[in-house]
This record gives sequence, structure tokens and C-alpha cells, in this order.
Amino acid sequence: MAADSKHQDGPLAGLRVLDLTEHMAGPFCTMILADMGAEVVKLERPGRGDSTRAWGDGSERNPYFRYINRNKKGANAAGGTGHDRHALLFAHRLLPFL
Repeated sequence: MAADSKHQDGPLAGLRVLDLTEHMAGPFCTMILADMGAEVVKLERPGRGDSTRAWGDGSERNPYFRYINRNKKGANAAGGTGHDRHALLFAHRLLPFL
């Protein structure tokens, strides 16, 4: 889920979006935001990841998964890199309000 450099200069450049969505409608909306230049970080559940991974062979080779998550950065809710932990901390603080 690497972001293409050609999408970093769109009308939404500089906007950061945390994508906690799955299936179809939510990922499609965040895909449009990413296509328009927003930095979209997709946060997946630890262990299982996005449910659409199972629609193919269980990897990022799944055509639908690749299409709907283009131009997004990936993060796992289990933590790992500093970027992942920052996204997880933000999501943890946001969840009580949803």
C-alpha cells in the first residue's frame, strides 16, 4: 500500500486521514481521498488484517485489495514502527467517541 508520488500534489495534499474502514464503502471513500492527495494511513486489525484480504489468496496480491487500497500507507494495530504506534494511539483515543 505505498503511496504514489504523483498523488502527493493533489487538492488534498497535506491532509492526513486515518482509515479504520473495511469491506467496500469506507475503503472506496478513503481511496478517493488518497487519489486527491491526502495522506491516508490504513490501520488494520492485528493478526487478521482487513477482511478483504481473504477475498483472494490472503495476501496483498488480491486484485480488489490492491485496487481499493492504492495510494494508502499501511499500518498494523499491533504496533511495530513509530508510525504504527502513533496511528494506534490516535485510534485508541478516537474510539470512545465513535
